[in-house]
Amino acid sequence: KIVASSVTLGVRDEFVSASNIGTVDVMAIRLWFDTLIQLQNPSNVLAGIGPGIGATLFDLNTLQEEFAKDMGSVVEVDLYHANPFIPLSDNMVVEKIMRYLIECDRRFGNTQIIDRSVLRYKEAVTLFGPGSHQYMASTGTSFSNVFIAGDWLKQGPGSHGARGLSQEKAYVSGLIAANAAARSLGIDFHADIINVEEDEPHVAATKSIVREMRKTAQNLGIDFSFL
Repeated sequence: KIVASSVTLGVRDEFVSASNIGTVDVMAIRLWFDTLIQLQNPSNVLAGIGPGIGATLFDLNTLQEEFAKDMGSVVEVDLYHANPFIPLSDNMVVEKIMRYLIECDRRFGNTQIIDRSVLRYKEAVTLFGPGSHQYMASTGTSFSNVFIAGDWLKQGPGSHGARGLSQEKAYVSGLIAANAAARSLGIDFHADIINVEEDEPHVAATKSIVREMRKTAQNLGIDFSFL
């Protein structure tokens, strides 16, 4: 929206090209229960809620200080690519989520919901589909005093190891942009960025194989975006 409303930004390729990157709808369902359920992990990745829908389950009693002393569990289920859930009523959404949670952990069937929150966000999360890399921006721009941060930045050699994780990538790229801005202004400031651990041998080997397969495909003139 910022680019679309700016004549200056609207003629610069690095800003306009970002409009080619897709987005998906997301939902955040927060549930308060009358009893405490101790989950094994505070953050969990879920699957099977629906075709193409990704989800995460967070134990907010553990993750957020404001709920640490609550007598009942407070959990949040975030849905990604939640398009099929968006038009449903809050009651229907909660019913579906509860059926799923009970399948995952039977203890949810022995507790009652005392409060809830169902939030919908249209086109709120980036969809990194095949071919989207070419539309991503770099930290520097054609403006000498404008720098970009966020999960839409290009990945690849020289980028931070957390590049595949949107929140971590957005945070780290913000530090990188701040360092670049400080250098351009001659300010004595530098945010230290801790690199992630190196890939384990089997992961590094797999990546190497994929790179060689990609090179071979390109040499043969094969356009295979998923490789």
